[in-house]
Amino acid sequence: GRIALIQRGETTFDEKIAAVARDGAAGAIIFNNAPGNFRGRLSQLASIPVVSISQDEGNLLLELLKRGTVTVQVSVDATSEERRGQNIIATRRGTGAGTLVFGAHYDSVEAGPGANDNASGAAVVLELARLARPGPLTMRFITFSAEELGLLGSRYYVSSLTQAERQ
Repeated sequence: GRIALIQRGETTFDEKIAAVARDGAAGAIIFNNAPGNFRGRLSQLASIPVVSISQDEGNLLLELLKRGTVTVQVSVDATSEERRGQNIIATRRGTGAGTLVFGAHYDSVEAGPGANDNASGAAVVLELARLARPGPLTMRFITFSAEELGLLGSRYYVSSLTQAERQ
């Protein structure tokens, strides 16, 4: 029934959570190692509930722990599901060898306005595709999916290229 209090730092969140879960923690609270809040991410499902708090909140809990037992409750209401994303690719064939790629991602994050990150980039790619004229280079216009989840769309695109296409 104990909750691990962990400071953010050198070891990955996944490694920290695996270690405290192995040691019997019922949950974990990760606090920032710098002022303010943060949005960390686990790369896999955790076997225990995990939440993040600010540096100030973490330091407060540490001070309270120095005085004795502290009672906290950690509850996470989340779902995990597999989803599909799609890269959107348009190609204008050139007359010679070589390909020029214009790319942007079209997903966003809660912390920032999607118009800035990165609808503006996707709009530029669309406008370039609209204005592009045939020339010696093949031009490929791509909007990538799932970039904010770990560059998944662009990694998939690159992994699907042949060696000749990569060159």
